[in-house]
Amino acid sequence: MASSTDLRAIFFEEAEELLTALDEGLRALARGQTDGEVINAVFRAVHSIKGGAAAFALHDLVAYAHSFESLLDELRTGARLPQPDCIATLVEAADHLADLVTCERSGTPLDPDQIRHALDLLKAFGEAGPSQVRIELAFDPVPLAPFEALPLADMPSATSGRRLRIHFRPHADAFRAGHDPTLILRDLAAFGEMDSALDLSALPSPEAFDPTSSYLSWMITLHTDRSEADIRAIFDFIAFHADLDLQPDPAETSAPPPAIVPDLPRSAAPTPPPAAPPPSRPAAPESARDVTTAAQKPTLRVDVERVDRLVNVAGELVIHNAMLTDAINRHPAADPHELARSLDQLRQLSRMIQDSAMAIRAQPLKPLFDRMHRILREAASIAGKKARLEIVGESTEVDRTIIERLADPLTHMVRNAVDHGIESPDRRRAAGKPETGTVRIEAQHRSGRILIVISDDGGGIDRARVQQIAVDRGLIPPSADLGPADIDALLFLPGFSTATTVSSLSGRGVGMDVVRSAILALGGRIGITSTPGEGTALRISLPLTLAVMDGMVVRAGGQPLVLPVSSIVETLSFDGAALHSLGDGGRLVELRGQCLPILSVATALGLTHCPARPQDQVIIIVEREDKSRLALIVDEIDDQRQIVIKSLDENYGHIPGIAAATVLGDGSVALIIDPAELVQARSSRAGLSSFSAAAE
Repeated sequence: MASSTDLRAIFFEEAEELLTALDEGLRALARGQTDGEVINAVFRAVHSIKGGAAAFALHDLVAYAHSFESLLDELRTGARLPQPDCIATLVEAADHLADLVTCERSGTPLDPDQIRHALDLLKAFGEAGPSQVRIELAFDPVPLAPFEALPLADMPSATSGRRLRIHFRPHADAFRAGHDPTLILRDLAAFGEMDSALDLSALPSPEAFDPTSSYLSWMITLHTDRSEADIRAIFDFIAFHADLDLQPDPAETSAPPPAIVPDLPRSAAPTPPPAAPPPSRPAAPESARDVTTAAQKPTLRVDVERVDRLVNVAGELVIHNAMLTDAINRHPAADPHELARSLDQLRQLSRMIQDSAMAIRAQPLKPLFDRMHRILREAASIAGKKARLEIVGESTEVDRTIIERLADPLTHMVRNAVDHGIESPDRRRAAGKPETGTVRIEAQHRSGRILIVISDDGGGIDRARVQQIAVDRGLIPPSADLGPADIDALLFLPGFSTATTVSSLSGRGVGMDVVRSAILALGGRIGITSTPGEGTALRISLPLTLAVMDGMVVRAGGQPLVLPVSSIVETLSFDGAALHSLGDGGRLVELRGQCLPILSVATALGLTHCPARPQDQVIIIVEREDKSRLALIVDEIDDQRQIVIKSLDENYGHIPGIAAATVLGDGSVALIIDPAELVQARSSRAGLSSFSAAAE
């Protein structure tokens, strides 16, 4: 049985999902989707958070969610219209609710001023009155007798399954804890044919009546084919505030008399009649269909530590597969066909384990991107600007570890886009732009990696000002002749800032250098492009996973190296390849009418200063994220195999041109090359411009 700590952790995991659903629903309302289903989805999210918080005695969270829920209930009943001022209040209230959940989850003391401000926000808006005239309804009191039947319309009829008797009695404090028994009964009715009787025997005299206490109980008969666990799950959140007794219906224990079967000889057993097809069950209401759909698509919450162990085992299996292959190649004593078949099976098994492990760790970027809506709202409010967020490719999946470590860099970039990119409403009107600026986040798979682009339609980078700030701060000499790309790269220098005043958003010189360091630590790259008057775009390239990848083992300068297969376009020898020399010592290779810059891997890494003859080497054409191509020269190609990625940053720090390392089958260590960064590092060290010039 799960401990209270485990249940609490599950509640907070579900609360994060409910907050995401709440944010999506409020954004839909802001877009004009004011139908009842959207409003109900928003209400259910807040109500579920309140119910779960009550189960763990999180009183501050319950009190706030109850006030929030009351405002949403006015939307549901039509007493208040979803007008812009109402939606703006709901969005701010949702942000406060998320803060309260975060504080309760981390154990951080709640700020009384913040709670008071959040409650005052809802109270002030509620006291302002509904946004439409309430309809006065006539009400005639109807006396209730003990055990009066409770009508529930549109219940599905159950023609199969079993009958259960359920006695449900909420405790006196159930209402104060935020529970509504009628919602539980409504969910229970979706499971089958239900009859209920209301017990009013505990109702006190009018003088002793407390409207905040519960005095009612229900005796329910349910005809259903659902399991007992499914039925008890409906009462989970109210389990600490109610008594529940679930038993088979006594009427069902009295079995009907057996059918009369004529006597037959013992040697001839009666042949049972063919089973009649089950009668078709009428369509369940919408709530029942939702439950059925959820049952068909179960979700699994997995401890990340367990998944990490599975990934490590998969990595070791890949290594042992390579070791076995090398051992057999050195001692081919057995039947080669049998060995080949066994190795092929082992290789397929390794790939299946790897794919399964990666599928467990792969998560969509949607939850991370959804968080940026609030970041943008807060940044725009502080900067006094108007901005909106567009998201493309939110279903793109990436390793969970990358998602967790990408949150802070993405937050920095969204804030910078609002603070430094988007202009003020006056300046945008003067430039002929709409007052509301747009920040766009786009994610996609490209060349075996994840490409994330954060762009804005602001004023772009003022390169003259950036260069002057760098000169004033002594970062570059006044005589430096920098191109546009070089000036843009200055933004990533530590301590660099274009803000003239220190604010809660910027001005302290901490931001883009932190972003660059975080991206490099993930084995990624970051670049920036900008067009004056049109906007700026930051491009982040990240690996799909931090565990296993397909690599091509090559040799250069006598050392084994690995190139990611995802970046390789083709391989060719120098036979028939046209070579051209450049004046500064660079070389080009002409391939099908296109000239590509050549880079010797051994020379770039300092493995040798006397490159071998071109005729004895191999050319590997690789493609970078920007679709430009480069020709790498290596001594030979050994093999193509799966490799386990081992990070070097923890022990050695970042090495330009090297993404990580791996262990080969013979136990030797091979470095994994990052082709795009290798040419950048080579160009910056040697001061060569032929590579970039040839690529252009």
